[in-house]
Amino acid sequence: MNRLVLYALATCWLLMSSRLFAAEALFLLGPQVSAQSTAGHPANSALKAILDDQTTVQVNQLTLDAGLLTTDMQELAFPLEEGLVVVASKFQAEFASTRLVTWHGRLPDQRMINAGVQTGKEVPVDELNSAILVRNGDQVSGSIHYLGQLYQIVPVGAGEHVIVKVDTSKYPEDLV
Repeated sequence: MNRLVLYALATCWLLMSSRLFAAEALFLLGPQVSAQSTAGHPANSALKAILDDQTTVQVNQLTLDAGLLTTDMQELAFPLEEGLVVVASKFQAEFASTRLVTWHGRLPDQRMINAGVQTGKEVPVDELNSAILVRNGDQVSGSIHYLGQLYQIVPVGAGEHVIVKVDTSKYPEDLV
């Protein structure tokens, strides 16, 4: 074969293989939501409760593809806030029915990676760098901890979801 054909085949193979090994984004980050931005819109009691919660730091709308959350998905990408996307690797996944899936993932601790420290874990999952998600039909709920910061994915009705950045220091004492 001539060099051009080999180059074209190699390029196609690289494009296809990179797609196979790339993490899928479970959701796309939408605009930030605030009490002011929801004024004048039909009342959404779930969203209002989230916005009124003292632990809420930031809320963003999501465009979420619940169908990606399966027991077969090895990696998922999470855009947690503007400019911050993390990738979780599946640790464990289970399903109770065709509609109900639980997915547990590990997130890399970038501080350790950047310092060149080996990331072998003594415990299976570092709870400060983990994701636990549950899909029930087209709704997804879950918690993502990255470098100790908690983000929650919450369905707010009508097929809509938000991601909430939580200040856990504001939890009432009995919940800590």
